[in-house]
Amino acid sequence: MNDSKHEEDNSFERRQIIRAISNFEGFPALNPRSLRIIAMLREKLVNIPKLGRILERNQVFRKHFIMLSGVPDMGENSTKEAIRALGLLNVKHLMFSLLIMPFYSTNDREEWQHVYSTSVLITNLMKHYRIPETSSLPLTALLHDIGIPLLRKFNPGKYEQIKKYARDTEQLLEEVEDANLYISHSAAGGICVKKWGMHDDVFVPICYHHDHVEHISEENTLKEVLLMQYADWIDQTARGVVCRRPDDTRLRRAGMEMDDQYWLDYQTDMLEFLTFGEEEVDDASGAINYNKLIQYLVVPVGFVEKERRERERQRKQGGASAVGKVFSFDIAKAIKDKLQQKKMARRERSLSSFESNENGIDDLKPTENVPEETVTQVFSRPKPQKPSFSFDENNRPVRFRSDGKVLETATRVFKRPLFGDKDKD
Repeated sequence: MNDSKHEEDNSFERRQIIRAISNFEGFPALNPRSLRIIAMLREKLVNIPKLGRILERNQVFRKHFIMLSGVPDMGENSTKEAIRALGLLNVKHLMFSLLIMPFYSTNDREEWQHVYSTSVLITNLMKHYRIPETSSLPLTALLHDIGIPLLRKFNPGKYEQIKKYARDTEQLLEEVEDANLYISHSAAGGICVKKWGMHDDVFVPICYHHDHVEHISEENTLKEVLLMQYADWIDQTARGVVCRRPDDTRLRRAGMEMDDQYWLDYQTDMLEFLTFGEEEVDDASGAINYNKLIQYLVVPVGFVEKERRERERQRKQGGASAVGKVFSFDIAKAIKDKLQQKKMARRERSLSSFESNENGIDDLKPTENVPEETVTQVFSRPKPQKPSFSFDENNRPVRFRSDGKVLETATRVFKRPLFGDKDKD
């Protein structure tokens, strides 16, 4: 009897807090333009020219976007080429990140880093398990903890105590929230996205990313909820935060055989590779300079694999000890110097064989130390001498050198007789 009375009291308190949060003056608002962009990115066939025009409006993001694609910046067409080079899944993730990051203020930096790394992970999970690019999971991952900034604004002092208590005692944050606020951040996040007009494929995974999923019957929705839970668990575990792992049996039934150690190592490396700089903060509003934060956005698909290859390349190049590096450098320098000395010596020997005059290279003369015959053979062609001809006993022409020696018959030289045979008979 007392237990049922307690549950009724909790239910009453829960309804009150939900009503208070829904009518909260500091409730975050998603502007209509951002909603239209999100709706366009959720379509099965995305309008690439229109998306390119949208990217052109934010020059800071456009510059970083083109840099990530590797396409040279040569005007408006470069944006469209960058979209094609990156692929739709990467473009959607980058655009969603740009639109959602303003909802995480300076006090929410820890939450932004968590949701961003989780969204990068879930994008790679989508690629690995062949989930269609039309899925809203990258957007869901960026919004799955939006309830934390909302609860922090709603009751700042109390919520900070709740987070500190959950961290110090290693309890699940959602359970401590329920016990003290009668609402969890997943439920608060669901209220937020529902008020923005998000569809159920975003609303349901956010509401249930920490809860049991027994009553979710729709197969695709269940798969996305389980994948959201798994990505959240992997990232929080890699960060050393207590989190509930989704039921392994349900993951298998949804067609996802998870290798926990592989994905934990994957996310640990990702947290090492991702860079979150010290953003400039406006003292008046306390807002982050998001133009500076944009430069830390990455291409999600294959990000860890690319950084691992780069790390391995640097490891191989820098594997030698400091002494070995200096020794190798000295050897290379000595070889280079020796080759340079040989080159200079050859040049000096060549120049010493000539006497240059005012008329330049055409009038170079041999020195006394070099035999004239040798120089003539090397540097000048002998003047052609007109051979003398005579006839042999068969009346065939024979060519003579100037010294009177017979060279060869004209027949062999010219491949045919110069003159016809006379008196052959």
